[in-house]
Amino acid sequence: MGYHDLPPLRALFLDLNSFYASVEQQLNPDLRGKPVGVIPVEAEGTCCIAASYEAKAKGVRTGTGVREARQLCPDIRFVTAVHRRYIEMHHKIIEAVEQCAPVWGVHSIDEMSARLSLDERTPERAAKLARGVKQEIYARAGEWMRCSVGVAPNRWLAKVATGMQKPDGLVVLEAKDVRDRLGAWEVDELCGIASSMKRRLAARGILTVADLYDRPERELREIWGGLPGARWYHQLRGGPDWYDVPTRRGMIGHQHVFAPKYRTPEGARAVAVRLLQKAAIRLRAMGYHATQLSVSVRLEGGGHWEAFERFEPARDVLTLQRVLVRAWSLPDGVTPVQAMVVFTGLVPDAQVPESLWTEPGRLDRLSDAIDRLTSKHGHAAVYCGSMHAAKHAAPRRIAFGTVPDLALKDEEEPWDGKGRAGSLRA
Repeated sequence: MGYHDLPPLRALFLDLNSFYASVEQQLNPDLRGKPVGVIPVEAEGTCCIAASYEAKAKGVRTGTGVREARQLCPDIRFVTAVHRRYIEMHHKIIEAVEQCAPVWGVHSIDEMSARLSLDERTPERAAKLARGVKQEIYARAGEWMRCSVGVAPNRWLAKVATGMQKPDGLVVLEAKDVRDRLGAWEVDELCGIASSMKRRLAARGILTVADLYDRPERELREIWGGLPGARWYHQLRGGPDWYDVPTRRGMIGHQHVFAPKYRTPEGARAVAVRLLQKAAIRLRAMGYHATQLSVSVRLEGGGHWEAFERFEPARDVLTLQRVLVRAWSLPDGVTPVQAMVVFTGLVPDAQVPESLWTEPGRLDRLSDAIDRLTSKHGHAAVYCGSMHAAKHAAPRRIAFGTVPDLALKDEEEPWDGKGRAGSLRA
């Protein structure tokens, strides 16, 4: 392939640096420039779900326990996560990026991408666009909302480029430079190569990105077992992005690790009903009926209990709760520590025939009315009595790759427009 045949720059990828911690520093000026650890709950036994760059410089990382974080960084400030803040900031940043280029994809709470127009595909103009995106974010979201931007021929390489310069980086990675600039990396430094694949590659003598780059497509197909190997071959060379084939949603569910007060069979059941109500609200909002319910409980010591039920298509909370009650048989004398409730066998609402045996839509209309009340007044305004003991359990969390819809009100969170540090102090 000649120089002029190389793929042009097509994608810009944005990775917000230490996002949760940066939001807290933006909202609370007292935290700026100081080591910050974001924790899920105010408890000595918990761990950091995010750390500021000042804390990372002292060795604190995601997953570092509170006690260890204090040993590594005695002056660290702990802040209890309020996920609504992060979601609201996420949307502010989308608006900022949209001022410069249409958002192509939102990949997680702190990652998004944009497609370059035809007149932005030179390194100089792409870099100018990236600088404009950064400035717009600072103007609309705040100067503490730093990000790393990568520009490359495809979205995957642009994401890789964001990791080449942090924090506050800007890297333009052209196809002709991939081998030289990434060649010394170990293969698992690339997005998408886990430890098991690293071992499989090592068995073929592939230890670095240069090794991977130099292997023919045929060999990569053998290693990955077909088409995925071809994808790796071409994406390393800047080929077009390989889009996932759209599929119908397969499941909707929630899981939650219990606070100590819920670690009884009765507490676990109440939390399970709470999880079911959360999942049912999403089920209706997305326009689906469910036909299968899976519920599992992890027990102290490593054991687990699980159940599975099939049922006629349903979306209303009363019918779904009856299914859960029918399935529930967690034995006495165990100590549950985590529950998961998942709806599968999803059917779009339009494909569900009306029942011949019940008044059409009566329970659905009741559930819709409950949804309207909870949307206006919070999830505890109207709820199933069986979840009363756990009505404040399992608050909103942000899962990887998923940004919750704030319109689906899930909890009452204090919000005064300012950051608020938790009570845990060094």
